[in-house]
Amino acid sequence: MKIVVIGGAGFIASHVVDHYLAEGHEVVVVDNLSTGKRENLYPDARFYELDIVEQRDRLEEVLREEQPEVINIHAAQKSVPKSVEDPLLDLKINVEGLINVLEICKKVDVKKVIFASSGGALAGGFCPSGD
Repeated sequence: MKIVVIGGAGFIASHVVDHYLAEGHEVVVVDNLSTGKRENLYPDARFYELDIVEQRDRLEEVLREEQPEVINIHAAQKSVPKSVEDPLLDLKINVEGLINVLEICKKVDVKKVIFASSGGALAGGFCPSGD
């Protein structure tokens, strides 16, 4: 099966990629490397460096070309303090980016989407007032 892992250069997603490869799947990674690391990438997975918000058209081209059966989404702005500091950036990456991927999946007939989310629990709670 061909699987695209969006955000696949991140810590958790790179382990997901490793597992998919070990299971014999064909894996494609899409990541803008804003927080993911090139050293997390596996040479057996094809890699596209692109941003799911700013390069929507390029993402659509990649997904049309690759024709994956599954999309596994791990791309996110996950820092709670950063989301409090700049909520519009958080909204743009986490909501607009997700909507871009989902709309493109409909267009190119992706059969299954897996969305990984921590619900903001990765860094624990954060209170801007310091309480």
